[in-house]
Amino acid sequence: MTRADLLKVFTPEGGFHAANNATFLSRACPYFKVDVEFSGAPTQGERNADVIAKISRPYVDDRVVVD
Repeated sequence: MTRADLLKVFTPEGGFHAANNATFLSRACPYFKVDVEFSGAPTQGERNADVIAKISRPYVDDRVVVD
């Protein structure tokens, strides 16, 4: 699964993220989150092609950060 596939269902949480790690919020309900680790070093133009190496179980978090 790639970042582009993930972005169909989730949106990045606001704030600073490391290049290979990020938290994503469900588009349906922003209280549902997953932590994602991507493999390899992304390039700016190819970020949506990043491959997911590891994804957490979905969890509920009442702290919603909006850009």
